Amino acid sequence: MNAGNNAWRTLGKELVARRVALGYKKRIEFTRQHSLTSGQERTVEDLEKGRRVNYRPDTLAFVEQLYSWESGSIDAILTGGRPAEVVGAESPSIARFARLIPPAADQLPQHVQDGLLEMIYSAIRMQQIDHRIPIGEYSQYDEGTQRGLAIIDDETEMTKRRKEKHKREWLAERGYTPN
Repeated sequence: MNAGNNAWRTLGKELVARRVALGYKKRIEFTRQHSLTSGQERTVEDLEKGRRVNYRPDTLAFVEQLYSWESGSIDAILTGGRPAEVVGAESPSIARFARLIPPAADQLPQHVQDGLLEMIYSAIRMQQIDHRIPIGEYSQYDEGTQRGLAIIDDETEMTKRRKEKHKREWLAERGYTPN
């Protein structure tokens, strides 16, 4: 595809937006979940950052599958169009927890279905947070406090100083003495 640099940067922004929509704020989580090789990780990073403009057609087809886009979506973006999402595509984490929903859940009242989905999303968030708790960093606290601190750490919008202040206040509320 002979598109200009701006088109490739637009593609990168679309890829990042799609990755986040699939439930992966961080690229490393996405690449690890999909067991990508280091070369594939580099390709994903290059595409998301709009670094290169020369990719083989089979590489672009692989990326379309990876991001749950229909074939031809990348060409569409590079020519000013929109990507087409694969119908029914969902985060692998959601698929893993979908078995928790009873088979006849669609016959339940909508508020009950919504509650079930929220429970699944909470389980996914806790599972993701469990993997991000640095070993030993919060070992002096009970498990619930460890998770709470990990959630605070995970808030990307907070500045480092605000995170530390929030942690001190949160620990003080629970009876822990600030260090």
